[in-house]
Amino acid sequence: AVFGNAIKPNKTDVVYEEGSSVILSCSHSSVASDTLYWYRQYGRSKPEFLVLTY
Repeated sequence: AVFGNAIKPNKTDVVYEEGSSVILSCSHSSVASDTLYWYRQYGRSKPEFLVLTY
């Protein structure tokens, strides 16, 4: 959550072949911040930081 606001992915499930390009997007309604931290997580492993966006 972003300061208690909801983040909604535009697609809830994304499946691609290994090595292909993937575009992930989301929307949020926060007026307090436009900063988003992107992580990925495989199975039960810990989340891995990908990128910080403004």
